[in-house]
Amino acid sequence: MSHFDFSIENIIIKAWSKFRENSFFWILVTLFIVALSLSGNIMPLAGLFTLLSYYFSAAITLMSIRYMRNEVISFNDLLAVSSMKFLHYFATSILVSVFTLLGLVLFIIPGFYIMVRLMFAQYLIIDNNIGFDEAIKKSWYLTKGREFALIGFLSAMFIIVIIGILSFFVGLLISIPVIQLSTAYLYLSLIRNSDKLDVW
Repeated sequence: MSHFDFSIENIIIKAWSKFRENSFFWILVTLFIVALSLSGNIMPLAGLFTLLSYYFSAAITLMSIRYMRNEVISFNDLLAVSSMKFLHYFATSILVSVFTLLGLVLFIIPGFYIMVRLMFAQYLIIDNNIGFDEAIKKSWYLTKGREFALIGFLSAMFIIVIIGILSFFVGLLISIPVIQLSTAYLYLSLIRNSDKLDVW
């Protein structure tokens, strides 16, 4: 695997620049997701809203990847994820959560390690025609040797969330899409610089 060092600062600057190009769109998308999450508190419909949250999370992941590739996106893309791709995305999300939780239960550090190594599994599912098992393997490969840098990236994203919360939560309408775009840009950067991603 070729060596590739990424700059967290440059990633955030790029994501911020792209957000500003279409800030109204991303704020509306974020408001939609927040409203959906709040609706999930309605107990009789909690299961349905949970599935919808996973689906639209997959859709926004796809939109973020396309947008950071300079592709044209619209609100129609909220329904762009096929049922089969969503099933793989959902299965991957559950597996990643279970593996991370097990790591946290055993020892805290393994949980964070697993979370970092599998952080791009859902992105790989959405961006490629692969199953959840292959996505997990490729995410493990993609993050190999970059664990500390990725922990630094996630720490920076956490700080952005805190800033959004301290801004009377209104800042979350900006920080959430910036984090989404930053992660998508990092994913694309790693993909471009990975010379053996399709070799197993």
